[in-house]
Amino acid sequence: MGHRSFALQHTKRLVEKYRDLRATTGSRRRACLFIGKYILQKARYLVLHYALAARRRRIRLQVLGRRIQPDAIQSPIVAIKVTGGVGDLVVIARYIRDLLSASERFDFHVFYKDPEIAEWVFRGTSEFKAAYSEFLFDHTKPGPPHSLWISQFIVFYSEVADWAMLREKRTLMKVLQNISRTRRYIEPAIAAHPYMDGYLSQKAVYMNFRRADFLHGLSGIPYGGDTYDLHTSATTLKRYDLQPQQYVTIHNGFDPSFVISAERATKCYPYFAEVLRIIKRTCPDLKFVQVGVSTSVAIAGVDLNIIGQCSLQDTAELLKHAKLHVDNESGLVHIAKCLGLRSCVVFGPTPADYFGYEGNLNLKPPVCGGCWWINQTWMDQCPRGFKLPACMESHLPSAVAAAIIGAINGSEQTASDQPM
Repeated sequence: MGHRSFALQHTKRLVEKYRDLRATTGSRRRACLFIGKYILQKARYLVLHYALAARRRRIRLQVLGRRIQPDAIQSPIVAIKVTGGVGDLVVIARYIRDLLSASERFDFHVFYKDPEIAEWVFRGTSEFKAAYSEFLFDHTKPGPPHSLWISQFIVFYSEVADWAMLREKRTLMKVLQNISRTRRYIEPAIAAHPYMDGYLSQKAVYMNFRRADFLHGLSGIPYGGDTYDLHTSATTLKRYDLQPQQYVTIHNGFDPSFVISAERATKCYPYFAEVLRIIKRTCPDLKFVQVGVSTSVAIAGVDLNIIGQCSLQDTAELLKHAKLHVDNESGLVHIAKCLGLRSCVVFGPTPADYFGYEGNLNLKPPVCGGCWWINQTWMDQCPRGFKLPACMESHLPSAVAAAIIGAINGSEQTASDQPM
């Protein structure tokens, strides 16, 4: 993408976001404040886009340059751009694991907004070679002959593929052909990403898939399960004097790359403090540990607040040994599932039918809900114009507390997808 088209595209998106928020709130001032905050937060990505252009030749050599030994059988090199949050990255890591299991070997490089997090997620896969900033993916084109863009969907850049090599990898070639064939059915969602992701999630559900295995369905490969090997820090529990299975983790934040001007994001449940007060009456010895980063808000009543104190690796260790994880829908729920930990998830704008895991306690909103990407500012302001999102307001603290107590005691009525 050229510099001019890049700037025009993002200017157009800013105008659309402004119009969205002004139409929803009826406030020009609120819309201007949001756009100002958005520009300030995203400015560093604009700098990266132009600064990294100077590194494209070196990165291309790193990705493509290997010593070719005579008569050696070479594995294809696949460049994979991943867009989305940490939860998306984890889902995609499981997909790559299963793709490698179902097809011939290939080596891959990942292009993601935070290369350090990508390194942590993929480090246990021997075929993973390196992670780079996502902005380098377009700069390195035509780049590797086998390139994928994976988000809520998969795009295979068939026009630059090395088909001569793929003919020697028949199973991999079949998978890539499946991806190309299914693309026509979701092309409108790909072209408008992320603004039609809500539509795509509905299509996935009616195809009998969820977020966890939708990519597998598009590719025609089997799902290898929710567990996934993530490296965790062995010293975290000792640092905070915690014992395995003696605490519950709780989180109320969201992806820091999202920009909001409201007091809290629409998908964040605001009444966890009241939930904890109710639970403490029944389970006074149960310890709650709040995890998260800068987007989390301190919850009154937690026994240990470590917001901003832990890396993802440390947080994963806490999740690994917790009794339960409590959250609104977030990337930590995906990480918890990788580690075999059950979560109680309070759903609102994001659809439980798509994002919910079997075995988790997925609390659907009694009112409204499911407006994920119905407009560009759904995370900042309820699209229906309510000051507080009706979906999250409709989750009564007493009902959420009862569900958590039931999950801890093993006495809840159903294992997942509960209406509140």
